[in-house]
This record gives sequence, C-alpha cells and structure tokens, in this order.
Amino acid sequence: MTAVGVIPARNGPPRDALSRKPLTPIAGRPMLAWCHEGAARSELLDDVVIATCDAEIRDWAEREGSAAVMTADTHVAGDDRGGRAAESLDAEHIVLIRADERW
Repeated sequence: MTAVGVIPARNGPPRDALSRKPLTPIAGRPMLAWCHEGAARSELLDDVVIATCDAEIRDWAEREGSAAVMTADTHVAGDDRGGRAAESLDAEHIVLIRADERW
C-alpha cells in the first residue's frame, strides 16, 4: 500500500498578522520545513507533498527538494486544497497534514 502525506500551505492576505505563516522562521527555519521534515520521518508515509497555490511556497519547496502540487487559489480551506492535490497523486491512502497544528 502507498500512503502520501499532503501538507496544504498558502500565504494569506497581506492584512493578516501572519500572512506568510508557512515561511515564517521558527528557531531559524520556516514552519513548513519543520512540518515537512517531521512528516517525512514517518515510517507510515511513502512520500510527502506540499499543496499550494503560491509560487513562492512552490519555489521554496523545490529548492528544498520537496515535491509540490499547485492548486487553485480559490480553495477556501486547507482541506479543499489538500483534497484537490490528492486527486493528482497515485496513492492508496492520503493523509492530510496541517502545518500549523503543533504551533
């Protein structure tokens, strides 16, 4: 069985206090890096991808050697974004991982 973790991430509107939350440094690294690294260590997942509508996040993921799936910018919630990305993945199981859950 294949299992893929999907991390939905986007930069929010500039008016939000944490509009760039996924790339905001925590202990010197972006929050998204901590989340991706933790998920990638799981022995239960075969792969971890980042679902985003944001070119800056996609570019960051690619520089870090992480897979990224581009989604529409019209998704209201991370569940919608993750679900849309999951449709393009060849996996028996999809695990939605929220990057900001532990913070």
